[in-house]
Amino acid sequence: MNVPFNRIKASGPMVEALTNNLGSSCDAAPAISHWSGDGPYTKQVLAKLSGLMPDSLLLMTTSASQALEMAIALSGIGPGDEVILPSYTYASCANAVLSAGAAPVFAAVTPETLCLDPKSVERLLSPKVKAVMPVHYGGVPVDLGALMALCQKHQWTLIEDAAQAIGSTWHGRALGSIGDFGAISFHDTKNITSGEGGLLLVNASQRAKWDQTQIYHQKGTDRLQFLKGQRDRYEWVGPGVSASPSELLMALLSPQLDDLEVINGRRRAIVRRYEAVLSAVSVPEILSFTKDQPNGNGHLFFIRFRTSAKAGAFMAFMQSRGIDVRTHYQPLHASPHGRAFRCDPALFSERDSDLGKCVVRLPISHHLDDSEIDYVCEVLKDALIHCHTGL
Repeated sequence: MNVPFNRIKASGPMVEALTNNLGSSCDAAPAISHWSGDGPYTKQVLAKLSGLMPDSLLLMTTSASQALEMAIALSGIGPGDEVILPSYTYASCANAVLSAGAAPVFAAVTPETLCLDPKSVERLLSPKVKAVMPVHYGGVPVDLGALMALCQKHQWTLIEDAAQAIGSTWHGRALGSIGDFGAISFHDTKNITSGEGGLLLVNASQRAKWDQTQIYHQKGTDRLQFLKGQRDRYEWVGPGVSASPSELLMALLSPQLDDLEVINGRRRAIVRRYEAVLSAVSVPEILSFTKDQPNGNGHLFFIRFRTSAKAGAFMAFMQSRGIDVRTHYQPLHASPHGRAFRCDPALFSERDSDLGKCVVRLPISHHLDDSEIDYVCEVLKDALIHCHTGL
């Protein structure tokens, strides 16, 4: 049997919504008069998301990367400033900082969750630091309590990268909605998807910046006020970007939001299956692996090996049985463009120096059926024994 890493299917409601856009009738879907953004499907998506994130002001974007760039700009971060973020993350986080002329500072992650380590953040204190950007890796919450205390103490802005965390919560609040700003992704690797797309979250405490945020989102114009009938025309009133995703993408996303709990529940069930296998087979070569989180969304399942050699042997075994397993990020501080920036010396420790080659992710998708997951679990047991004994 061959098991893909992430199977994506266009579900019935998704196709139905697109069909409606092309002219068929459907009572559940709104009429559409244009293909560009900020139309009826965008309004429908925002209404559904507002139910999940009632404490935030929301704007759809073309990607989570763009949402992070907007958050950096709206925070007033610029040349000479620094933003602390985990080294073990995607380049978009650092690029968002660079887009404002500021500098990323790379921190270590905790071995248990691969999320930003607050102790590492404390080691990187500097008058230049203006913000912290934690990443909720795999939809698992960062230690937000400790980070929020640091931000309050040093008057830093907290920008949550919740790209992988749609549907995850911390103390009952949606991830991405707790900091000053947040970003969520709807890329096709995420639990629900519009192919490409994202969401900018602005905490209600930042309401004073909301008008500026909407202008920035609309190419520097007051177009949203025009669309609401508050202006007879719209004008260029400040700097901005083109951030609105098309109605076609929003039509894809909307029906999936209705199924979000079912989708995340299925993924968490797969996480529990894998976790049970890892818990039953003791392998000293494994430092940590994903644990099911009642407040998580089952975005991914990782196994962190102590050495890259053991990770490589495990991957080879799984792939020889037709199971697509993958590594993840190359740490940014060790990347060609990242070596010029400040980082926590702990990143060069024996434990963390080879992190990018020690993490292996297992297949996970709510479209994988029980027989496929059964097969992965069966091979996983054999692979762990092989990894430990070489037999």
